[in-house]
Amino acid sequence: MWNHAATKRTAVAVSKDGGQSWGEVSFDSELIDPICQATVILYPDLGDGIERLIWANPADFHIYFIKLGIDWIKGM
Repeated sequence: MWNHAATKRTAVAVSKDGGQSWGEVSFDSELIDPICQATVILYPDLGDGIERLIWANPADFHIYFIKLGIDWIKGM
């Protein structure tokens, strides 16, 4: 989601129907956003019952550093 809000934080919305519609937009205070899009990929279950959420976004307001993370989601 492209974000030009003065908060300089990432806008977040959740879809419960595969992206056909979206819930309310909120701003995550922990995700810095210097007017740049983050990347989020849902990596499928590899047979261990865990889906992985892989993400990358700027780590500062000048886009000099990038954060990359993996979160594990059980029973999604």
